[in-house]
Amino acid sequence: MRSGLRIGHQWSPGTRRTVPPSAPATDCTETLRASCYRESDQTYWILDQSLDWKQARSQCKANFANLSSVLNQNQTQDILQALQSLNQAGEEVWIGLYLR
Repeated sequence: MRSGLRIGHQWSPGTRRTVPPSAPATDCTETLRASCYRESDQTYWILDQSLDWKQARSQCKANFANLSSVLNQNQTQDILQALQSLNQAGEEVWIGLYLR
């Protein structure tokens, strides 16, 4: 992994997070680029413009996609590769949520 890349905490399968995160959460009104994922062709990409979380989600949906959800290490690597291809390693981006 290249220097400067950050990956959030990885919890053991079946483990619930019972403590607050070590870093403060980003306010949803902050503008960031976003990672989108289209399931039909299994494509990840990073939006060109910085948007708040709701706008980012809407922009992904306008392209028949959703904000990327990180469910495993492979998906983490796919998102990091999309960022690296833009020379944006270490940049914070919006992602979606997934609830089982």
